[in-house]
Amino acid sequence: MLLKSITIAGADTLGSEISWYIAFNGYRVKLYDTSDIGLEIGKALHEKFAASFLEKFTSNREQVDTTLKNIHYTSDLEEACQECDLFIESIPEKMEAKIEFYKAISQFISPTTIVASNSDSFIPSDLAPHFKHPLQLVGAHFTNVIWENRLVEIMGHPDTDILVIESLIHFIKNLNILPIVLQKENSGYLLNSLLIPMLSTALTMLRKGIASFEDIDKSWMAIGNKYGPFIIIDAVGLDTVYNIEKYWGEKDNDQKRASNAEFLQNEYIKKGKLGMISGEGFYKYPNPLFSRDSFLKI
Repeated sequence: MLLKSITIAGADTLGSEISWYIAFNGYRVKLYDTSDIGLEIGKALHEKFAASFLEKFTSNREQVDTTLKNIHYTSDLEEACQECDLFIESIPEKMEAKIEFYKAISQFISPTTIVASNSDSFIPSDLAPHFKHPLQLVGAHFTNVIWENRLVEIMGHPDTDILVIESLIHFIKNLNILPIVLQKENSGYLLNSLLIPMLSTALTMLRKGIASFEDIDKSWMAIGNKYGPFIIIDAVGLDTVYNIEKYWGEKDNDQKRASNAEFLQNEYIKKGKLGMISGEGFYKYPNPLFSRDSFLKI
């Protein structure tokens, strides 16, 4: 199946990044969010990406302007589902919200539309019972800053049509991104199964006062890694990491992760510090401390 028209649901950082990059590659894109405020955030992020692409990746103003024109914004779910070959769900990591969302799109989505969940906490089998066309449902987890970190992990469930996976692989390759297909469902896929425990441990060390977040980042970056854990959390969004820690804290009765979630909520999220998207998380943006040459200076 040739995928031409793409909808992304969720105008947060990752949803906006995915929609921008797909549009940059010449596809027609609809970005859906439940609120006009969310869409305004998405538009602001797209303008930011446009400026960044002009500075770092291309001097072609026409290509950037065309990318912006390729993106249509809507808060109407029925409109978001119409004339859509691929529907990428990237809404907040809350199971109740996911269930209600899949029930809602079942009213409008075409039975031929591929629906890909960008969730990294919930596997497709968690969502399939709540969706009208489970054969069309697949997991597709995009990395943050997809134009730099070129990886999409694909995860089917037992009823996913093999043609859905093959079409998605072809689409991802056309974006010049590496697709990796998991042989079994796994919460966290591959990358986040390795990454999330590190972020959780970093939060625990900060919460216990073992070291500052800057020094924890420096310890990871000093051995050759590009980003430290708190830089990654700022990029992903503190609210996303909060939802992940809260979910696993409750699911596994893990007091450490539950305490991490409470720490994030009280010390940062309640104060409006959500990460890069809000201008401040652990670091302040647009000129964070870690971007300076002096950050790792001996």
